[in-house]
Amino acid sequence: MTGETKHAAHLFSAYFHRDWLVDDPDWESVVLRFMQSEPFDMVRSAQIEIENMLAHADEVELEKVLFESTPPCFYDPRPDGLSLTVWLQEVTSLLADSSPNTTDSLALWQARRLAASIARHVIAGKFDPILASRQLVGLRWSVGVPDNDPDFTTLVGIDSETVSIPVGREREQRSAETQPLVPLDAAKARSWALTEGMQAFENIVRRFGSAG
Repeated sequence: MTGETKHAAHLFSAYFHRDWLVDDPDWESVVLRFMQSEPFDMVRSAQIEIENMLAHADEVELEKVLFESTPPCFYDPRPDGLSLTVWLQEVTSLLADSSPNTTDSLALWQARRLAASIARHVIAGKFDPILASRQLVGLRWSVGVPDNDPDFTTLVGIDSETVSIPVGREREQRSAETQPLVPLDAAKARSWALTEGMQAFENIVRRFGSAG
């Protein structure tokens, strides 16, 4: 990508990296994490740059922009039934979707929507409940809940009890020598975390599913 698309390039290369699916349940969560992590001006610039790409590039050109850049985007939406054009349209829609007018409320909206997305994928059996608990604990102060919020207190407890269990890229990077020692305890811990946290996950989806 050129200097004219540097903010969009940051989204596609830094967030859709080789191991993105280890840390995020779906591409929407990646975009939401970008929105929650980066300054408002960068998010808005990325939106405008992608819209300009869509206005001037066809599918072949978009493929070159996304997958022949250095580093490339490691998510291809076409196996999921989306053309590159349609996917990028959905990305820009998410970047701009119902954005509140103030920076503070925008950050709150982004954090709540990301929290709901993470919890929803745990409930659907598509995301590690321990990793989800850790990520949601990390969002605790961003979603606007009190210190003693019962749902997040439950997740803090899960995080504390499973601190020795490798998750995400840490789990992927375990060596061949140590990996066989992990599965049994890890499987029990994940089963416990899912049971212990299910009500909290469901409540987070109910509370924040509309990013309210």
